[in-house]
Amino acid sequence: MRNSPGPLLRRATVGVLAPGVFCARARAAAPPAPEAPRLPFAERYHALQHGGIVRAAGTAVSTRSYVDVDSNPDTYSSSRAKVRPPDGARVTYARLYWGGNPTLWDGFGTLDARFGQEARPRGVRVPKGASGRAALVSHGGDRGRRADSLTVSTGRGPNTVLTDAANPRDGVLNSTISAPRTPPSRREPSCSNTLGYGSDVFDLGTALRRGGDQPAFRLVSQRDAAWAGVLFRAVDATE
Repeated sequence: MRNSPGPLLRRATVGVLAPGVFCARARAAAPPAPEAPRLPFAERYHALQHGGIVRAAGTAVSTRSYVDVDSNPDTYSSSRAKVRPPDGARVTYARLYWGGNPTLWDGFGTLDARFGQEARPRGVRVPKGASGRAALVSHGGDRGRRADSLTVSTGRGPNTVLTDAANPRDGVLNSTISAPRTPPSRREPSCSNTLGYGSDVFDLGTALRRGGDQPAFRLVSQRDAAWAGVLFRAVDATE
């Protein structure tokens, strides 16, 4: 977002990381790429500007069956969620991530006892006392099954575990859609337990207080066989 009056960041470096290779534009008539069991994280978008990130998220399954809120009987796994940018904001970049079938998460990064996912944005210096937010999209995490965590480091001092009221420090993959101090996005259905899908925004709080030039985010899971889909962050930064 740019020139938005809401409680956003003063001057933020905004980035979205996801499995796959950065692609600036689609090639005409390109053949479909073969499926892969996992794709490495790569940065999709990076900008230094005034603003922040907003997102909306829904779920494809409920406690009884697939969600289907539209009027077309030939579709399934449809839900609704509304993005709410601040008044006066201008969208500079937008992406849609879709996972319609819970049994096929191809194109995501695997998480288990052997594999974690790590993102290290390059060319970014975090000043001391900076503030910011980070968010994670994941699949396959079970509520109540602990031993998974998301940590952040700036290259100075120990890692900081990201946690809040909705996400225990050792159970971040717990089937929730959450964000700090903001009205929840309108979504249908509004399930408290998304049965495997997670989309959580974290306030980085004191994690950036020391500053540094090596910001890094790491997601690990010791028990859940889960998948990491998207990581984005917006922090006060200089380049």
